[in-house]
Amino acid sequence: MGNSGKAIILRMHPDLPCAGEQALELRSQALTLLQECDPLAKASAARALLARRDALALDTTAMLQPAGPLPGRPARPLLLPALRVPQRSMASPEGRASLLHAIAHIEFNAIKYV
Repeated sequence: MGNSGKAIILRMHPDLPCAGEQALELRSQALTLLQECDPLAKASAARALLARRDALALDTTAMLQPAGPLPGRPARPLLLPALRVPQRSMASPEGRASLLHAIAHIEFNAIKYV
């Protein structure tokens, strides 16, 4: 947070060098990452942040404010009636992936309510 009392939110991109005091702080970059709506960009940025986490400062006293809604969500997917969703056996890799995907959605939505 700067002297003006406003939170500084910097856009993080894994291929660009970090600049500025806030850009070198782990929590501010994690917050920016959490707001990303594009799943591929979010995954790429998360890997980049993980790779450089030890080089970043950790300011636990900073009051961070998101620039947008949390978590960042992709555009709404096409919703299908349950009967049109293919059923998969838990004995197959696709079935287990489907189960993990469903659990991920439950956890993704639960984050908002914590």
